[in-house]
Amino acid sequence: MEQDKLRRMLLVATIAALSLTALIAIVALIAAEFGDTELRILATTAGFGFATLLAMRGTVLLDQGRHQTLARAVIGFSALAFVVELWPVWINSDDSAPWKSYVSVIAVAVALAQIAGMLGRRRTSDPPSIRVLIWAAAVCAVTLAVMAVLAALAEISDAGYYQLFGVVAVLNVLAIALQPVVRRLGSPAPAAGAGERFVCVLSNGRRVERAAGADLADSVARALRELNGHDERVTRIELGTG
Repeated sequence: MEQDKLRRMLLVATIAALSLTALIAIVALIAAEFGDTELRILATTAGFGFATLLAMRGTVLLDQGRHQTLARAVIGFSALAFVVELWPVWINSDDSAPWKSYVSVIAVAVALAQIAGMLGRRRTSDPPSIRVLIWAAAVCAVTLAVMAVLAALAEISDAGYYQLFGVVAVLNVLAIALQPVVRRLGSPAPAAGAGERFVCVLSNGRRVERAAGADLADSVARALRELNGHDERVTRIELGTG
């Protein structure tokens, strides 16, 4: 699948970028030479690695076939963040406009990636309270992004503003950290899809029936990966055939 190829490509790119960043840092430290060029190279490779890490949150949703618009927005803003980073790092680091632009774009990319990551881990068996935590963390993420953009563009220096920013950040981390705990300790939701079946209709007209299981999205994704691995093209999915 194209999504699998994109995800593998981003994973390789992330590993390569972070490894190169570490190698450059080690060489610079050993040689005791850490000038502007070395700093720019480090910032570029680290920024590329960070951008690809964010983009991978989008590829997970693409692979699952869920929230496609959000997935593409994550990948798009992550790529844009890396491109914009090159402006202050290599072209013009003296003016404030390049840095303001980068902070604005990366803030939006991080917020979207966080939301995509939470939705990518969503399961039908999750306790109902997980939905509340995801919404709470998503609101916090969007609020932090908006506050970061406003702080960059308006050059806000008020201490109270950043205290509020810190409060929202703590609430955001708390909502994220509670999700795996609630998944482990909470009562799972009823398996609404258990016992149901779905049908993959192939391009040659053949119909392949599969059990939906407790997580319909995961079951469909596994079936698509398996069929595509056998060079079978799925034209549509029929649900509720059980």
